[in-house]
Amino acid sequence: MEIILASKSKARKKLLEDCGFKVRVVVPKIKESHPAGRFFLAALKNNALRKAKDVARGVKSGVIVAADTLVL
Repeated sequence: MEIILASKSKARKKLLEDCGFKVRVVVPKIKESHPAGRFFLAALKNNALRKAKDVARGVKSGVIVAADTLVL
């Protein structure tokens, strides 16, 4: 089964490859939302889901891995 990384993050790609996965990178075409305040966790989850859905439109099969990161 193909692993599709919905990210241009070299660190995420390397992490998956180091775990033994063969990874194909597909960069999502969305604008991330990072609102200030107490709803940042919901925004992170929403960004990851939007990335996965965007990439899913262009693939026929595989497992899509998407994430968002908050750097403090």
